[in-house]
This record gives sequence, structure tokens and C-alpha cells, in this order.
Amino acid sequence: MRALRLIGAMGAAGVLVVGVAACEPAADSGLSAFAVAVATDQAGTRALEREGVKVKWLNCTSTVGERATGDASPSVRGVATVDCLGETEDRKKITINGQVTEETGGRCVRGDLTAKVAGETVFQANALGNCGARPTSTPPAPPTPPEPPAPTGRETVTETVTVTADPAPSAPASRHRSRSRSMTGSIRSMAGEPQADCLFCKIVAGEVPATIIRETETTVAFRDINPQAPTHVLVIPRVHYANAATLAIAEPGITADVLREAGEVAAQDKAESYRVVFNTGSGAGQTVFHAHAHVLAGRGLEWPPG
Repeated sequence: MRALRLIGAMGAAGVLVVGVAACEPAADSGLSAFAVAVATDQAGTRALEREGVKVKWLNCTSTVGERATGDASPSVRGVATVDCLGETEDRKKITINGQVTEETGGRCVRGDLTAKVAGETVFQANALGNCGARPTSTPPAPPTPPEPPAPTGRETVTETVTVTADPAPSAPASRHRSRSRSMTGSIRSMAGEPQADCLFCKIVAGEVPATIIRETETTVAFRDINPQAPTHVLVIPRVHYANAATLAIAEPGITADVLREAGEVAAQDKAESYRVVFNTGSGAGQTVFHAHAHVLAGRGLEWPPG
């Protein structure tokens, strides 16, 4: 084990071993618990490897808004407490603990972090990652297409209601089905597009790393960064809808894909019994407003849930 070193800006990290997507909101300062945990995991792994540590796995969690010293000043919301646990290839315990005050685009974290292997300090760092890199420019978002004129929208709805109420033969019924598809298309154009501030949209686009275990044309499944069971996987649609209810209305086929993938995830993890949960609304615990299913298995699951 090398002697204690103070590490400044390091290179970006290697393969991520943790699961992704803690459903924690960002603090008022803009720090994201998810982004801090992922960036610390990656940069910490690379820093350990540069010190000669052969990292087998590393799992980092983060809580924004808590300071280890108990400081209750207003700046507390600009601090993330980080706890990482891992193992070397020769089965020695790895820990990285401390606080992060700044995270930059998944490339760099700044704060006060200490890494230990088998209880021996490997490094202390006030910066981890590629802190000197210039951010990659993001192309401007395409202009939002103009919404259809209000009269057209009202005409579509009125026409649908009229045809539904008319006990007419097969031809009007065919017109009703056509209008329903038109309304679904309108919902898709307004709500199904990627959102610039959505964490899960960024995972779908590959802009934020995740431990992805399954992908289809319509869904992505990845491990939760803060697992509540031995198997805790999130299955999300590639299209953006705020919750499962709006997804089911606009995209019933994709909703079925999400549920089918939940079963595939359980089968892949050899879970005979499992639970699928859709948190819908902040009162139910939803904190990332992109529809997603939690797949939990591997332990006893009580009923009713908390």
C-alpha cells in the first residue's frame, strides 16, 4: 500500500459497478445526490487504481443537505455526504467517505474525501476526477413545433364525443377509432419528447451513466443506486411521460412493454417472487417525474407496503 497522498484533479473513472437511479431530488443549490454518487464512484475508482489498488467493485451513495459536523447553517444544502463501500480483487474492504461541495457534469467532484483499504488510508482528496476539463458543448434543443390551433383541438374532441354518442353503424365507429389515434398522437407530441432537466431522459440518451442490465426499442432497465432489496431495478420507457398514469393513456403499448420487461428482469435475477411498484405523484414517494417501475425481489416484502 502506498503512503498517504493528497490528490488533486484526477482523470475520469472507469467502469461503474453501482446501480443507478436514486430517486432523490436535488437540493436547492443544484447538487444532485445521484450525480454526486456516480461521479464519486467513477473518479474514486480511477484514483484507487492509480494507487495500485485492484478494485473489484465500488458502490457509492450520497445524501444532499446533511453535513457530518452537524452544521445547520444555510449553506448546508450545498453539501453532499458521500459513503462508498467496495472490495478489492483480494477481498479487502474499500471505503471512501467525506463531503462534496461541488459536482461538475459527472467529470469532477470537490470537497473532502478519504479513501481507505483494509482500514489503511490510501489517499485524501479535495478534488477527484477531470476537474480541469472544459465542459462539452450541448447543441441547442430543436425548436418546439407550434401547437395546433385551438379551434382544431376543440373540433377533434367535439367530433369524437358526437360520434361516440351516435348509435350509428360501422362507418362512424371507424371514424371514432381514427379520431382516437389522432388524439393519442397529439398527446405524444406534447409529452413524449425528451426533457432537458430529466435525469432518466439523460440516462436514455447516454449522457448520465447507469448500470443498464436490459434494453429494448422502447425501454431501459438499470439497477437502483440506493437498492431497497437484493434485486432493485428500475424499468423506464424511452419516451418521457411524468408518471405511469399519463404513460398508460398515451402509450398503452409501451406501458405493456415496461411491465413485460419487469418480468424479464425478475427472471434474469432468478426471482420466483417479486414486486412491481409505480410511485405516482410526490405524495406516493415519486421524486423523478419520468414514469418508471421499481422491480424488487430477493427478500420478504411485507403488505401493506409503507
